[in-house]
Amino acid sequence: MNQIGTRYPFDLSKTQQRAKLLVTHNLGLADATHLAFAEQAQADFVTVDDRLLKQCRRVQATVWYGTPLAYCEKENLR
Repeated sequence: MNQIGTRYPFDLSKTQQRAKLLVTHNLGLADATHLAFAEQAQADFVTVDDRLLKQCRRVQATVWYGTPLAYCEKENLR
């Protein structure tokens, strides 16, 4: 991982604040935290949880989100 990974300097206070806001919108703590980190890193958010995808839509997630299949299509992976 050290050779291929990229470190991102997260602002943990900002991530915690966003996660707390997402929890108030009825996301579970783990899902809210995961989404908050993805938003801060401006990373795509991939999940197989249809309920979580609906919640992402409802809270207006600031990053792309979708299923693994949708991600493969988006990235033109075959």
